[in-house]
Amino acid sequence: MRKEAAEKASAKTAMKVRLEVAVELLKQHMSIEEIAKATKLSVEKITEAGRLHGLL
Repeated sequence: MRKEAAEKASAKTAMKVRLEVAVELLKQHMSIEEIAKATKLSVEKITEAGRLHGLL
């Protein structure tokens, strides 16, 4: 159980970091498609993050 919890926490942290990177790249006016390629995030996740931060 501990290993599963640690893996889950690690995955959650990795997703948070990728979303933070995506937001920073949006601030630099990089295209959503390029951000998706670089971060392995979906266009939908990037769009949602951009809207939450008032960038889209």
